[in-house]
Amino acid sequence: IKQEFKVVPKSIAKSMSQVRKNQLLLFFAQMNNVTEAKNAFSWIVSDVTIINKNVDINAKPFIPFFGDETNKEKMLIFLRAADFNIYDIELRERLQPQQKVTINQDVNGEISTSIQTVDEKVTDIYLAHKNREGKLFWLHYKDESAGTKLFFLIVATIFMNQGREALFLIDEFDAPLHIKLTEVALRLFNEWNSTSQFVVTTHEFSLMDLSLRPDQIWFVEKDRFGCSELYSIFDFDSPDCRRQDYGYKKRYLQGVYGADQIINYPMLEDVLGVNYECAKSEAKSNG
Repeated sequence: IKQEFKVVPKSIAKSMSQVRKNQLLLFFAQMNNVTEAKNAFSWIVSDVTIINKNVDINAKPFIPFFGDETNKEKMLIFLRAADFNIYDIELRERLQPQQKVTINQDVNGEISTSIQTVDEKVTDIYLAHKNREGKLFWLHYKDESAGTKLFFLIVATIFMNQGREALFLIDEFDAPLHIKLTEVALRLFNEWNSTSQFVVTTHEFSLMDLSLRPDQIWFVEKDRFGCSELYSIFDFDSPDCRRQDYGYKKRYLQGVYGADQIINYPMLEDVLGVNYECAKSEAKSNG
């Protein structure tokens, strides 16, 4: 990792040689009580929320929210309006054995470890569905589909933080979602929540044409060395590229904006030992 520091606070300028190669300057500065760094670090810790669909949900932060019946009913109405068969939400506590490791050092400097098993409270989320007979049955959150889990997590997190000036980061937020649910999520970000900011990544080209401003659409392009460059549609000089009624997806697929995946088909065919053009012609003649 190579880091370059052009301007640093005077209070830590003399200590810069102590910054390790794998250590972030912001973390180093806040550990050395630089006021600006402490404020920035505090903002990241308290106001930046990473919605990670790939890890088990931590239910504890949702306990106060779902403990309020009004909040829970609002959430359930929203989920059913989005065509999810969810009729109730329960947070259930259970005891789970956890290993606690203690490191001890005696007067002679000898170090020993002791392992103790303790029971810790864990909170699980259960969602109620209805079967064909109209009877409720419960599923643990982890047993739901990937799309249900992600949409539930996005909506619950946003509802819980409503009114706060927060920043939400979501990687490939649309991957397990139907395109219509993705549009709902975008409207939730862009129209129905005016106090927060959302940064999401996607590989779904159709999203470019879903009520997004040109300055909200950014591309990441890698050069031949694997370094990434970030730029917006709004950076392009052509006025047509900044029109909101413009077909961004079509122009992107035509290569207007770059940030494209360049596929070398002849090389792929050579590795596989096939010629797709010949194979297609032969299949057509046989058909």
